[in-house]
Amino acid sequence: MSKLRIAYVVSALGAALAASLAFLPVQNYGIADPIQNELPSHADAPTEFHALAKLFDRTPLPEPAPPTPAAVNEPPAAPPPDPAASLRKYRYLGMAKSDGHAAAVFGRDGQTIILKPGESIDGFKLLSLDGANARFEKEGQDFHLPLSSEP
Repeated sequence: MSKLRIAYVVSALGAALAASLAFLPVQNYGIADPIQNELPSHADAPTEFHALAKLFDRTPLPEPAPPTPAAVNEPPAAPPPDPAASLRKYRYLGMAKSDGHAAAVFGRDGQTIILKPGESIDGFKLLSLDGANARFEKEGQDFHLPLSSEP
């Protein structure tokens, strides 16, 4: 018998088996039952349902307690003073170099001020310079004044 003939016989037997299964009775699993539009009553619901329903209770929460009079009358706390406020009035305009020595050029109120590292302005000691920042120190704190591009 050739392989083609065997395949034909097997497929014919499979088709016959499938056709015979179509006539067997099938148990009804309720798939084709009509949809029930009535909801079950809560009276016969299990007690777990009632425990779960308490989690989703929508009764309003109690009102929060009113603020104390001291908290209402207190003004907001003032921000701490900026230690570099007087330094920020100056604009770092650039750096000049001559004979290996550098100096910073600052501007304030139309005046030009030139400082070398080690010199002070408004209590801020100029520590170092680079093309983008002038670094100052006052009372142990470092401050950076960036190069200004404003006119």
